[in-house]
Amino acid sequence: MPRESLSLMLLLLVVAGLFLLPAQSPTAAATTEADNSDGTKTVTWTFEDGAGFDSMDIRFGPAGAELRRTNETVVLNSTEDFVQAGSTDPNGTILNGSVHLKGDWTNRISDGGFSADGTWDYSNDGGGTKSGWDPSNESAYLTHEAGAANETMFDGLDSLAGWFQVSSPGASSIIYASSERIEGEASMRDAIGLPNAVAWAGAARSLSGQDWSSYDRLMYWVKGPSSPVELATYVWIRDSTFSGESPPLRLGPGWNEVVVDLDQLGVTLSSVLDLHIRFRTDSPSGASASDLLVDAVRLTRAKVGTEWANVRSVYSKNDNTSAASGTAILSFDWWAGPSLNLADATLSLALTGPSGGVWHNQTIPPGGFTGHVTIDASAELAGNGTYEIVFSLTVSLDTVYASGIDAGLDNVTLVLPGMRDSTYATRPLDAGVPVEWRSVRWLGRSDPETAVEVSARFGNTPTVGDPTWTSPVSVPGGAGVALDLEAFRFAQIVVILTTQNGSRTPYLDHLDIGFERHAAAGWVTTDEFAPPIASFLRWRRFDVKADIPNGTRLTFELVDAAGATPVDPGANLTSVSAASLWVRARFETLNGTLSPRLESVSITYEFRGPLDRLEIVLGNSVISNLTLNSGESRTFLARAFDQYDHPLVPSVEWSTTCQAGLIEPRTGNVTAVFTAGEPTPNDSFCFVNATAPGKTATVRITVLATPPLSGLFPLEWFALIALSAFASGYIAYAVAIRRIYAVDDIFIISREGRLIMHNTRRLRPDRDEDILAGMLTAIVAFIRDSFREENGDVNRFDFAGKTILIERGAHVYVAAIYTGRVPRWGSRDLKAFVNDLEAAFGAEFETWSGATEDLADMKDLTDRFVSGAHYRSPYGTTARQLFGLTGRKASR
Repeated sequence: MPRESLSLMLLLLVVAGLFLLPAQSPTAAATTEADNSDGTKTVTWTFEDGAGFDSMDIRFGPAGAELRRTNETVVLNSTEDFVQAGSTDPNGTILNGSVHLKGDWTNRISDGGFSADGTWDYSNDGGGTKSGWDPSNESAYLTHEAGAANETMFDGLDSLAGWFQVSSPGASSIIYASSERIEGEASMRDAIGLPNAVAWAGAARSLSGQDWSSYDRLMYWVKGPSSPVELATYVWIRDSTFSGESPPLRLGPGWNEVVVDLDQLGVTLSSVLDLHIRFRTDSPSGASASDLLVDAVRLTRAKVGTEWANVRSVYSKNDNTSAASGTAILSFDWWAGPSLNLADATLSLALTGPSGGVWHNQTIPPGGFTGHVTIDASAELAGNGTYEIVFSLTVSLDTVYASGIDAGLDNVTLVLPGMRDSTYATRPLDAGVPVEWRSVRWLGRSDPETAVEVSARFGNTPTVGDPTWTSPVSVPGGAGVALDLEAFRFAQIVVILTTQNGSRTPYLDHLDIGFERHAAAGWVTTDEFAPPIASFLRWRRFDVKADIPNGTRLTFELVDAAGATPVDPGANLTSVSAASLWVRARFETLNGTLSPRLESVSITYEFRGPLDRLEIVLGNSVISNLTLNSGESRTFLARAFDQYDHPLVPSVEWSTTCQAGLIEPRTGNVTAVFTAGEPTPNDSFCFVNATAPGKTATVRITVLATPPLSGLFPLEWFALIALSAFASGYIAYAVAIRRIYAVDDIFIISREGRLIMHNTRRLRPDRDEDILAGMLTAIVAFIRDSFREENGDVNRFDFAGKTILIERGAHVYVAAIYTGRVPRWGSRDLKAFVNDLEAAFGAEFETWSGATEDLADMKDLTDRFVSGAHYRSPYGTTARQLFGLTGRKASR
């Protein structure tokens, strides 16, 4: 492994172990973690379901996540909808929420609503039947009203003079009755007995040839029995030659008025000899002891005949028109109330002109009626010319009583709509992207003379009919048609309205087109993953397993507590410093039938395993044996690794078996200084031990006794040399000792423990990379122990014969490695350097991504610190001002 990479790994190890906060590990079922057996693990999120994930417009399934499918429908069911979506040809119109044929509905009849008098002609035959304008209802009236016929009293029966009882073979007994009557003072009581159905009985009067020729009706009143008895009354009349009788009239309880048509009897009314008022029964067993009352026998002439009244208008037609059905339509409202004593009553229409005529009659029932009449007069009104419209009330009379009826007419309309076939076509309906068209459905109205035909076609350009468009598909009404058409963006619906009747139209009321599509965009964010903080080293790689069709896109972001950062599949994540991560995937499509499909995303990270190897280093070499003279000292460094050669920061205990030796732990026990004592008589060697949990590293120490100097040199010579050395040392100290020092290295470390920059004055900085790595480990351990409080003091410690000064700034720590004695201004220089560094690069430190090239300009300032004997701020001012002159930093 390169030494510089080893240094960076050591730094990240310390950062992860000392400065990152703990976090919860994920527990979602869609998240799995696998050990790759190479010092890395891979956490993988799959997307069978969305449990534990945040998402929008995403559908999860066994194959992964994709954009949610939506069912959408274009609905046209109002005037506004149909107008916005398409248009008709000139024969069609869109009105009242429907598409239908357009006609000319102008009323050709002047004042068909009877809003004023004088616009219609009113006439009658001079009888009791009239017509005219009704201002209160703005309509025309047709009415008949006549009083009862004049009557002549033949006998009021106030006395019974001239009357006698008659019967065959029954019995009759007449008496004067004043207690009950219709008029006058009395009536005639007739007690009859009828033994069988052929018997009759009654009262008679001889007239001696009386002249009744001025009359045609005989009238009288009869009061029938209160108990139900099947009795009927009739009259028998005789002239000098013939006799005749009227049809029997069944009697009800109470008074019954009887009217007899004398003309039906067949006798000569100018010479009436006898009159019988007879009674009979239909019961085979007869009727006995029945008392009947008769009163007010009269003669009259009935009202018989026909009367009429008219309402009339004319219409002048200038052009010939088609005789086809529906070309000319006449309609009107008419009505009549109950009739009174009319033999018959009829309302009628007569429309006549050059092309023929139309006649329509309505017999008025006794209870009256109300009706709206529509008549197709296309053939009768085909030619041009003047047409007469006459409405009539005709009544037939045959009664002696008062008679009457009220009828009316309104809303007379003559239209020539002239409807013709029409087509409605939508503009190309744009789904925005290609979609899967699923259905077309429509609702409308038609009759045997009209029809609606609907078809649909689909394409991928706004130009209907170009090669991307399908052939039309016929769509039946009601349930419509199910489609399976994929990857078409546009749809067009064509509606053909046909009629065989110029006054009738079909209607299109509702149209809907259904399609299915993927949402245009969506996203899903996984649950959080946080590796165990105690073993985590660094993030390594981001990978994706997905299917991304053309026209779709998948993009990814790594999300941490600070925000989201875009990331590409296969990206190296070693610059990511977050303690935990989420992954957000964004889905997009330009084709509603396609979606990217995400099966899984994974992140690989490097982790520190348990302690596997512990070794003791002297200088830059791992040692197991060392020979020292008594009194000599050496600084040992304990280095620890896991099974993947990841450097560890061990918790080391130092010990020695050398009885006279001394072991002194330094810098968090990572280093220790051993001083050899005098060798013991029994042992020629001893051991120095570095012990971490479960592991021990040992150096075998051979200690040699220091030979006396007197045995090597004569005493005089030794004294002379010592005197000379003392003199030379004193002079050197007095002259130069204060200036004999150097700054070998400078480390700039982030507050999180990451190495930002290392600079050195040495020509071959790679020669001592093992020492450098151990030194960086010691520095970070010292920072951890010494800067727990926000005191801001300069701190120092010794390591491997060097002095290390550490100063803390707002964003970074700076460690300066000195060789020799640190001058009295050393701490002041370091503080000034840190102030300049923060002033020049503080903003960059806050947003530093981990890339060294982002802070390349900083090397100029560090060169200035390590190369000079005494650090002075550039131009006697701050680094911020200095770099502001370059223009690069001024905008930060």
